[in-house]
Amino acid sequence: MYIMYWNQSLWSSRSSGTPGEPCAVNWNFTIEPYHCQIPAIYRFDQGIGLDLLIQLDTQKVREFYERYAPIQSSLTETEQEILEYTRPSPRFSLYALGLDGREYRLESGSSGCYLPWLRETKPSLRQAIVSHDVSLEEAWYLQRGFYRPSGNPSTASPCLSVRFQPTLTVLQPTSSLRLKLDEPCRCQWVHPQTGRQHTLVFQSPRMEQLSAPLRYLLYAPYHVEPPLEMGEKLLLRQIAPENTSDGPTGVILATDAENVFVSHPHPSPLSAVQVSVLGVLREIPEKNICLSHV
Repeated sequence: MYIMYWNQSLWSSRSSGTPGEPCAVNWNFTIEPYHCQIPAIYRFDQGIGLDLLIQLDTQKVREFYERYAPIQSSLTETEQEILEYTRPSPRFSLYALGLDGREYRLESGSSGCYLPWLRETKPSLRQAIVSHDVSLEEAWYLQRGFYRPSGNPSTASPCLSVRFQPTLTVLQPTSSLRLKLDEPCRCQWVHPQTGRQHTLVFQSPRMEQLSAPLRYLLYAPYHVEPPLEMGEKLLLRQIAPENTSDGPTGVILATDAENVFVSHPHPSPLSAVQVSVLGVLREIPEKNICLSHV
C-alpha cells in the first residue's frame, strides 16, 4: 500500500516524519456527475490523511485540453478566469471528515489531474495514481487532504462534508459600462438562464487611497433590479486599467458579499474604469455524505 507522510503534497516528492498507518476503507460514493473513491485513510498522530480519486471522462478532458492548451498563453486574464469555471474536472472539496464519533477538519491539501497523453506528469502525482491500481489509459483527478481533530463530536458512522465552488453562467454577449467618479451608472443585461432582463445599478463610485505603497482604488457599491435569485451574484471585472503608465500592480476581487466593485490598484487617482459583467455566479449548498448509506 502507498506510503503517505503528513502534509505530503501531490506536487512535491519531499517527505518527512513518520509515515501514516494505512487502513483500507474502499469508500465509494457519488457527487454528481462523478463517481468518487477513497481507497484508504492514513492515521497520524496529528490526524488523518486521505486521497479522493475520481475517474474523468477521458475523451471530454482531452478535447478540452487540445482546444485550449495551444492558445492558453494568449488568453486574457478574464478569458483565463472564465476557462477555470468550464474545465471538465471536479469543483468541490472534502472539508471535514466524521469518523469514530470525532470530527476532523481540513488543514491542508493538494490536487491534480493525471492525463495519460502527457509525459510531464509530476512524479509524486503519478506515483500516487499508480499506487491505487487504476488504468493508466484513463484520465484521473486526485484530491489529497490532511485533517486535524476539531474537538466537535460527529456521528459514529463515517461521514464527509463536501464544499462546492460556485458555478458560472457566462453572459452572451458580455455587457460592459464605464464607471465615472461620483456619478451613478447603470446598464441592462439578460439573465443567461432565466431570460429575465435585469438592471445593474452602481451607486456613486468613490476613490480610496492605500498606503505603503501608495495606490488608488475605485470602490463602487451596486445592486441589481429586480434582485437575483437566492445564492446568485454577478461576476464583475475591470476590462483594462486607465490613467496609469505602468499598469495594475495586483488584482483584487471585483465582487464580494457586500456587492461592491473594486478596481485594480493604480499608481494615480482614477477618473473612470471600464467594467465588464462576465456572468452569474451561483452558490451550491454544502452536502453531507453518510458513508454507511452509499
